[in-house]
Amino acid sequence: MGKIHSSCTAFFLIVIFAFSSCNNKTTETIVHFDGFEDKPLPTHFQNLYPGFDKHHLDSLFRAHIQSDSTLFPFYAQDSCRLVWFDEALKANKLNRILGLIEHVDRHGLTPEYFDIDDIVELSTAIDSGRIHEDSIYVNLIRFDCLMSKLLITYITGMNYGFLRPDSLFAADDYSIEIYSPDSLFKAKMYKDIKADAVGAMYNALPTDSVYLAMQDAYTFWKEKRGDKLKEIKPKGPKLAYALNEKSPEIEKVAERLMWTGDYTPNRELEPDTLNRTFTKQMLAALNKFRYTNSYPDDKKDIDPITINALNRDADYYLRKIAANMERYRWKRGGVRYGKHIEVNIAAFKLYATQPNEDPLIMKVCVGKTKHKTPTLLSALAYLNLNPVWNVPKSIAKNEVFPLQRRDTSYLRKHNMRLYKGGEEVDYTTIDWKNERISERVYYVRQDPGPSNSLGRIKFMFANSFSVYLHDTPAQRAFTYFDRAVSHGCVRVQQPVDLAFFCLSPEDDMYKDRLLYSIDKTPKTKEAKLLAENEELEKLEDIIRLHRKPKISLAIDYYTIYMHPNSNKLFYADDVYGYDDIILSALAGSKPNIEKSQNKDELY
Repeated sequence: MGKIHSSCTAFFLIVIFAFSSCNNKTTETIVHFDGFEDKPLPTHFQNLYPGFDKHHLDSLFRAHIQSDSTLFPFYAQDSCRLVWFDEALKANKLNRILGLIEHVDRHGLTPEYFDIDDIVELSTAIDSGRIHEDSIYVNLIRFDCLMSKLLITYITGMNYGFLRPDSLFAADDYSIEIYSPDSLFKAKMYKDIKADAVGAMYNALPTDSVYLAMQDAYTFWKEKRGDKLKEIKPKGPKLAYALNEKSPEIEKVAERLMWTGDYTPNRELEPDTLNRTFTKQMLAALNKFRYTNSYPDDKKDIDPITINALNRDADYYLRKIAANMERYRWKRGGVRYGKHIEVNIAAFKLYATQPNEDPLIMKVCVGKTKHKTPTLLSALAYLNLNPVWNVPKSIAKNEVFPLQRRDTSYLRKHNMRLYKGGEEVDYTTIDWKNERISERVYYVRQDPGPSNSLGRIKFMFANSFSVYLHDTPAQRAFTYFDRAVSHGCVRVQQPVDLAFFCLSPEDDMYKDRLLYSIDKTPKTKEAKLLAENEELEKLEDIIRLHRKPKISLAIDYYTIYMHPNSNKLFYADDVYGYDDIILSALAGSKPNIEKSQNKDELY
């Protein structure tokens, strides 16, 4: 009995040693109880390539990888050894990795982005013996490098984005600093890939709430892909369907709203809903759809713009999700303070947030496509009450001077002055019809007042584009569906509320002084009485924001977003065409980008 027990113990020790030393090798060793050992059985790989020499492969690989500056740091961390081959391809691990890549559409990507076809074809050829024995070494090296590149690309991309915005967009359109992976991140990533590649892939997945909501939305729209819906025809280029109007197209509108999930007809209240009548219940659903898609949601009809939006298919939303997933993978640099202003160009929205307070949300107008508002990060520096507008040379040349030629009272009507060499010029003495007035010689200023294009308050911050946030007398523009109407600056709908957010006045009297300073009526009785007696003190025109807390500012571009303290996704039209640029780059082509013309101080 003692001999038998001793032999069994020795057997298990040998087996344990074999498993710990072979590191998942597939060569099988047969051990007998008498202590004699047979020769290892040849593996499937060795049967296919009987002349294969692992030492020769290792030697070739070390020579090859030293010339690959991208992959060398990854392999050098482990003595330049192959990771995905060790007497055979590591099939189980490879299959799990490739299985995850096959489902990257949930991240707005395609498997082709990771060269998966080449990897699968190469692994199949190696494992089936279709590779000539003379070239097996080259192909094993190529396969190992492709797999390592796949993992590094996937994990880095999920953490920092697969594209660099500075390579996609013109510098005068996009100037936001985006973080790149540093050496510490790379060293940890390399180690994690070798220890548990699948776990490293899972740990790299974004956890941002907007990103996760977009994944749910992706599932929703993917299920609707290919659904056949009838196209809704507008009543006319500028005509709309009115409430209670009957039309065959109304039935199509109802079907579309049910398809998007915005409408569930109440058969008791709406017996004629699908009999082509535009009811109040349908209007409520339609405005819900408009609100979700960043359109004016207080309309009473079905206009052509809304019909165009309703006619979009599931692919429209899937493409938008793909572009924005990439945006949300980018890690924005800069400093975000407790008080923060976020402008979303695509949504025409501004959000002012601070801890323990409800967000301030307002509409904005942004630059036209020829004068794009740049994306940037900065911090508010000061407020300028009753600003003077120094009309940019480009605007003076292309707009002010031509208008003055047509109507020689234009400058007077718009409270503008003409200057030359620092001295004011009497513009009535100029023959505007015949004399050539050059913007290089003359410049225009607009005095403060109700007609000033900058309104009554200008919000200033450091940037290289001469843009800023400001009030505007053109309030009607805030009712537009497309509010890309400025020359680059951001017009804010509620400048006084934004000023109060920036200044955090401790008492109502300070608020009243600000209102009085911009010729608005004070709110409190005390301030009104002081104003009537001309005893209410006005604030200085320049109010600096040096004191804490500082106010960070981001002007960015998202066509899918959430409101603060919300978990609902909103969609916005791609007013500048930036989604298409991202999608084209992810697909492998990069279109030319039209540069903005934000060269001087704009409005």
